[in-house]
Amino acid sequence: MKKRISESIADAWGVPKEVIMNIPKLTIAGASEIYIENHKGILSYTDTEIRVSTPMGIVRVFGNGLSIDRIRLEDILISGQFKQIEYEI
Repeated sequence: MKKRISESIADAWGVPKEVIMNIPKLTIAGASEIYIENHKGILSYTDTEIRVSTPMGIVRVFGNGLSIDRIRLEDILISGQFKQIEYEI
């Protein structure tokens, strides 16, 4: 697969790809915590579904007892009991 120029630059400089390429980074800890970096805001929020806008589309988190534990300009921390996580492109 052919690398994008920005991906090659990230590799050469040793910089994380999500920083150079403006893509979201999701870190999932088990089935109860998800950390989303490089977001564009919350689109909708209930205790069973949270939709987060990202430069690559929408991240949808489904589950029970979902809550936003922290939201900052660069990241969001969501907790609860996750059942499904999907991209809506």
